[in-house]
Amino acid sequence: MRTLLPAVVLLGLGGCHPRSQAASPARRDSVVTRVIGVRSDSAVDSSLAVALRQARERSYQAATHVDTIIVHPDTLKLRVGQIAELFRSLTIEARTTGGRRVEHFAPLFEVGDRTIAGFEGPGLQGRKVGLTWLVISAFTGDEPDRKILARSMVWILVEP
Repeated sequence: MRTLLPAVVLLGLGGCHPRSQAASPARRDSVVTRVIGVRSDSAVDSSLAVALRQARERSYQAATHVDTIIVHPDTLKLRVGQIAELFRSLTIEARTTGGRRVEHFAPLFEVGDRTIAGFEGPGLQGRKVGLTWLVISAFTGDEPDRKILARSMVWILVEP
């Protein structure tokens, strides 16, 4: 009986040891999933959407008055990997037949060979050594049968 009592005490103490408690599975809190709806017609969203629609309509209207697009310089030089912000690197103006500046003109940019240069964020990136072009026209909409009323071209020279 004397050997049995120390064995029972050791087993009892072993059950109180922190390592034995860590081995027991941890209690988990219950997780509740809820679908949260977000209204997109809030005052801020709708006023922004209205402003964007109005700006788009103004640019469509402006495009009908564009006769000539003047761009300076006529050549944009880039190095491979360099990014040039278009509106800092180029001066672009749209003019009417009478030579007046067209307000709300929104230019549309199209690169000839996108392996040589292509769009990266707000700029144009030199991708490989070569010569290509950038066509600038009046943005008249996304429809496939849009009419390009005026256009201008800038050479893009990408150097090593």
